[in-house]
This record gives sequence, structure tokens and C-alpha cells, in this order.
Amino acid sequence: MMMGVYSALLLAVLVLGAPWWLLRMATSGRYRAGLAGRLGFVPKSLRSAVAGREVVWVHAVSVGEVMAATQLIRELSVARPEWLFAVSTTTATGQRLAKERLPELPVFYLPLDFAFVVRRYL
Repeated sequence: MMMGVYSALLLAVLVLGAPWWLLRMATSGRYRAGLAGRLGFVPKSLRSAVAGREVVWVHAVSVGEVMAATQLIRELSVARPEWLFAVSTTTATGQRLAKERLPELPVFYLPLDFAFVVRRYL
């Protein structure tokens, strides 16, 4: 019940906010990077990197969290070398830093929080 209400409210915000987001994308170029992935189209590079592996998904919203997650991932990788870590971020700056600090790992944009979208990633 609550998940349905949450999804309905999220959809309403997305629909009502779409004109503003589209304008921002058109005028500044922001928010375009990773748009397909945010909408549920899992990047092929991510699919191939995680195929058949145990994966730990670490989400780091932006720069500060990427910096903190880097050390966590490095230490956990030593303890559990069989795990593959995949890192999601929400900002372009966070993406750049994650790819820079963790070049051996798949890095992608966090998908929108709709059950059908997240299910594709899981």
C-alpha cells in the first residue's frame, strides 16, 4: 500500500517537474548524462561487468560520499576479494570522481526510485 502511494507521488513529481527538467537539460546540458540509465535502461558495460558475479552495490550521492566509499570499498575488497563492487552516484562530479578513484569498478548513475526501474538493476 505505502509503496504504491510513494510511487504515485514520485510519478506526480516527475510529471509535474518534467517541463523544468527538460528546460534545464536543453539550456545547460545538465542531467543528460546517464539519463537512459536513470530511466531503467541498464548500461551494457554494467551488465557485462557484473554478469555471474556477487555484487555489492554502493551508492555515493556525490563527492564527499565517493571519497568515504572509496576507503570502505578498498578495505572490504581485501576482506572479500570474491565480491565485485558497483558504485552509483547522482551527480556528474560524483561520477567523475568515482571513475577516477575506482577505475577498476563499474560506476553508473542511480536509477529513479520506481520499483520497475530498480528491479532491472537488481
